[in-house]
Amino acid sequence: MRVLITGAGGFIGSHVTEYLANKKFKIDVLIKYNSNSDIGWLKNLNNKIRSKINFHFGDIRDSNYILEITKIFNLIIYIFWTITKYNVIYHKLMFLIFEI
Repeated sequence: MRVLITGAGGFIGSHVTEYLANKKFKIDVLIKYNSNSDIGWLKNLNNKIRSKINFHFGDIRDSNYILEITKIFNLIIYIFWTITKYNVIYHKLMFLIFEI
């Protein structure tokens, strides 16, 4: 099964990515484009695991890009977090899983 994980560069997303890669899933990750090509917490994975991951750099808000790359996946895991307008007290992590 081929899986796309967004938010994989974060703490929880990197662990989800590592877990699924160890379970023999074909893993692709969408990393928000940055000028340093920084992959966030995924840089802490060992080389054997990281070599199994296909990296895509882009922006989840670019609908044309998302429509194009999501055509080839069986499952999309969308990981994100939000904070309240007060930016302090409340953090909420959300997982949306889409089976295609």
